[in-house]
Amino acid sequence: MTDPHPQGQDAKKEWRKFEKLSAEKRAELLMKQKEHREGRTEERLDSEERAHEFIAETEVEAIHKKAELKVWKKKEEEQRAAIAADKKKKIELEKYEKRQQDKRAAERKQKQEYMRDLSNSNRLHMNIDRRKHDAERTELELKQAADREAYQTKQKAVQNERATESGLHKESREMRSKADNEEAQLLAEIEQDAQRDRKQLDALETTQLQQLHTLYSQKEAQINSIHDNNLRQHEAQRLAASKRTEEDRIRADFTRKKSDKEVITQRKALDVQRRMKQKRDDITKNERMGIQKAQIEKAQTVTSADHEATHKRKEAEIEANKLLHPADDKKIELP
Repeated sequence: MTDPHPQGQDAKKEWRKFEKLSAEKRAELLMKQKEHREGRTEERLDSEERAHEFIAETEVEAIHKKAELKVWKKKEEEQRAAIAADKKKKIELEKYEKRQQDKRAAERKQKQEYMRDLSNSNRLHMNIDRRKHDAERTELELKQAADREAYQTKQKAVQNERATESGLHKESREMRSKADNEEAQLLAEIEQDAQRDRKQLDALETTQLQQLHTLYSQKEAQINSIHDNNLRQHEAQRLAASKRTEEDRIRADFTRKKSDKEVITQRKALDVQRRMKQKRDDITKNERMGIQKAQIEKAQTVTSADHEATHKRKEAEIEANKLLHPADDKKIELP
């Protein structure tokens, strides 16, 4: 272990050196005293010995005092030096401690500033993350709402179109069925009228033929009363020819009348068929136009819903951007 006061070690060494020197001096003086005593008489020996002992003791004491004074002075110097060194060391220690305190204070201040900046940075990042989350959630909700509203609007448009088409189909079928029934009824009435006319003409034709047969039967009876065979045959042939001619005329007349009636009947039937066909065509046309109108309305509604959804999706992005970058946001510098 190193002595904190090296001057004390030097003093001890000097003291041990002094003690060694004193011991040597005493031994030398004692040796001289012994030699001196041997060369003298016993009387002189005691006197001189005492004198020498006194002198030796005085010299030793003086040397000892001198050495002690030297050692004391040296110790005092060493103490003053030690005190000065301690004072200097204490001042240096205080300066060192002051520097350490200042260093620790600076480190604490730097750490506090760092923690404050870190807290600000964390708070900024937390605010940014929160705003980002809110912005993403708001944008998603607004877009989903826009898409949901557009989907519902388009579904309703499709349902309306289908309902309109179904109604038009049903109404058209009913109207065409009525037209078919009306046409059949009118054609049946025309056919009934035609049959009645044909029966009337047939009856008139039969009546006229019967009247003709009755008339020619009477003429045949008159001819049969002629006695001349040649004349009777001649008249009979002429009467038969006339009869055939009249029959043909009557039949031809009624054939013409029947034909005229048939033409009239066909014209009436064709007119009814034409009018009913036009009616059915009008029904089909109105049905087609109604369906086309419903399809156009549906397409317009779908397009409008898509445009509205696109507009609302853009508004959702703008709203999300406002939440992510508020105008009054205080910017914090990152460390």
